[in-house]
Order: sequence, then C-alpha cells, then structure tokens
Amino acid sequence: MLEKILSGAEDTKFCIIEDSTEQPSRSIFKLYVSELTKKNDEVKLLLTEDLEENFLSGLAEAAQGRITIYDGYTDSCNWDGTNCNAAERLINDVKASPVGKVPIMICSLSPLLMRSSANVYRLLHLLTSCKGCQVVIANVHIDMHDDSVIVQLEYLASTIVRVKQNMECSTQHKKPTGKVIKKTEVLTIADDYSLDSCKELVALKMPPGGTTVAEPPNPAANLSFSLTLRETEKEARSQLVLLYTHKRSDIVPVVPSGGQIFYQPDEADDFDEDDPDDDLDI
Repeated sequence: MLEKILSGAEDTKFCIIEDSTEQPSRSIFKLYVSELTKKNDEVKLLLTEDLEENFLSGLAEAAQGRITIYDGYTDSCNWDGTNCNAAERLINDVKASPVGKVPIMICSLSPLLMRSSANVYRLLHLLTSCKGCQVVIANVHIDMHDDSVIVQLEYLASTIVRVKQNMECSTQHKKPTGKVIKKTEVLTIADDYSLDSCKELVALKMPPGGTTVAEPPNPAANLSFSLTLRETEKEARSQLVLLYTHKRSDIVPVVPSGGQIFYQPDEADDFDEDDPDDDLDI
C-alpha cells in the first residue's frame, strides 16, 4: 500500500501519519520525503518543529537538492518578523507553481494545532484544493491532542497511517469509489532513508484441527436402558396389530358407484333414546 501511494498508483489527496512519543514517525516521514524526491522534480516541505539542517541530515544529496523548505520553526510566532507566515508563502507558491503538481510535506501539524486548529483545517483545505498540489502528507502526534481533533483530521484524510512498534505501519486508505482498504506493513529503511523493503503482514489463520470444539452433552449416554431399537425389534413393531386397527376387508362393503356413508358403532358410543328437547315447550 505504501509503495502504491508514493508511486501515485493509489490516488490520495491528504495522507496523515499518526505517531506518539513512544512510537515516533521521524524515520518514516523522512522515508516519504526521500521516495517522493525520486519521482518528482520538487517536493515542498513545511517544517514546524525542527531546524532545516537537522531534518536534512542523513538524506541523500540528490534528495536534498529537490526539497524546497519553508521554515515555520525558527520564528513560528513571527516575533522577529523573519517568518512572514511560512504556511501562507507555501500556499501562494503552490498556486503559482509553474512545474505542475508537486507533493507537499508538513512536519508536523501538532505545533500548528496547538495554536489554532481552525487555521490548520483552512490550510489543509487550501492546499488540497490547489491545482498545483499532488498530495499533502503530514504527521501529527496523537498523544498531544484531544480525540475530537484527531477524529476531524481523520475525516479529512483519504489515507491514514498509524505507526506501531518495529517499523510496523497500519494503513487505512479510502478509494474515490468509497471502498476502504486496510493493510499492515513492515518497513525496512536504509541509512539514507530510502525504502529497502515493504512486507505486508497477513493475519494468521488457525489450521484445521488446531482447536477442538466441545461437543454438546448427550443426555442418553448414561441410561440403564436403550432408547433405540434393534432391527429385530423394528420388524416386530411393524407386524404388531393394534386394537383399533381394522384388518378385515369385509367390514366396509365395496361401493359400486356414487357416494355412500357407512357408520360402524363403537362399543364406547353412548346412545340415548330419549329426546333431549322433550322438556321444552315448543
């Protein structure tokens, strides 16, 4: 899934990388930057929590030459008047970009969200709606924000990457058709932050017979008598003539034609010769 997103095989406008203090995403984020520089002439990068020289350390020289950095960290609040709002400059440059569509990286959204979440949503909307924007990839520290903020970001994102232990990434990608794809991959990153391998983790299935299912208890297991019949008993039962079963064929005469009713009294029938309505004055 990662390779398809970076190569453009899977269309996405906003990809968010969720990390935490225990599971940082710096190496994975720099991997995204390194891989995008191989497929694009320019990658625009907005830095909000690190110096330029620190972030570029370890990247290949070819990758560094294709990164345009917007410094939003040195003077983030523009107290010295040197920042001139790096996010606004990024938006203006993307709108006026003559190269075509360029990927945009933001490292990270957390400092911007701490100041104003509304401005972050506005920034993401403006960037993703620009014709010169290919994709926006940003990371966020989920342990620094309320769940409501993360839910809103995930609603805007078409791809969500959750960083886990041992370079394991759980990716949830929403296609334009509405179909949702979920995959878990293990990444191997080289020293220059290029991708060595990307292996998908498949959930292990229990082999047949691996688990035993308890059979329901049999209530007839410990009885002193048998509830089933042997073949000889079945045959004897079929030959038994019951008292109320008529075997004689001469009791009911054969009707030549038409319909007739024959009644054969039974010993248990109770016949009363008196008129039951004799006491009524009719």
